[in-house]
Amino acid sequence: MEQHSNDDRYRKWSGDVTGLTAGVTTISYTNSLGCAATHNVTVNTMPSPIAGNSNVCLGGTTLLTDAVAGGTWSSTVPSIATIDHPPAW
Repeated sequence: MEQHSNDDRYRKWSGDVTGLTAGVTTISYTNSLGCAATHNVTVNTMPSPIAGNSNVCLGGTTLLTDAVAGGTWSSTVPSIATIDHPPAW
């Protein structure tokens, strides 16, 4: 764990957890008096890369897919392009 650097109030008693591989781990913290606390953290897998055409004509549509079902699609700039969820097959 590395110290949190954005806010000096938390510098000494916080840590940034970095997910390295999928699974569950227990993070522990021990203060200067020897008192300890633990917290379970689950690292989830990333979705597979999105597949599909990267170009679409104005007013047209193109299909994008991901190999893992159950996620949520979104556009960061919906005024440029939106994405609709097709019905379940």
